[in-house]
Amino acid sequence: GSFVRGTIDIQANASDPSGIRRVDFYRDSVDPDHLIGSVSEPISGVYEFFWETLSGQIQDGRHDLIAVATNGENGQLFSAPVGVTLDNTETRIPIASSLR
Repeated sequence: GSFVRGTIDIQANASDPSGIRRVDFYRDSVDPDHLIGSVSEPISGVYEFFWETLSGQIQDGRHDLIAVATNGENGQLFSAPVGVTLDNTETRIPIASSLR
């Protein structure tokens, strides 16, 4: 998967004849503890969520992102997992110089 850090733009397309009530975004499993955000209104037909990963609550490493769309009849449509590797490790670049 892609290497990501900071704020990540997650997008999902969803449609159903009964309409889409919301799209929920999860990391690693479809479990309430892993819900990272919900969107009820699409922008230009796309359900978009900005995931802030710098909170320190999510460990660096590989994660699977999953979108779950709930339709107008409360049925659920699941995306295939999309793998990402989170890397929010602080990068320090040593600068060796002599200042005079």
